Amino acid sequence: MQMPGFASVADLERDAETVRRHAYGMIETRNDLAAMAKNLNTLIQPNETLATHDIGAVGYFGKFKVLDLVGLVNPEAVDYHAR
Repeated sequence: MQMPGFASVADLERDAETVRRHAYGMIETRNDLAAMAKNLNTLIQPNETLATHDIGAVGYFGKFKVLDLVGLVNPEAVDYHAR
């Protein structure tokens, strides 16, 4: 019988596996986005602007200007969506 408030070893092992898989997925996604952003540097010149809705890796790794279509970095984009 399991005491209330205590996890079984099986529960802890299952939770650890879930965390491990989630962490692996996050790292894989980060690496994919970083590679994509770095590849964009070969296509977009430093004096050009890329408009995107997800600027994280693109803004960090890109050697070009980025227009944030969501409006967190470029609030003027919010005005455009309001029309």
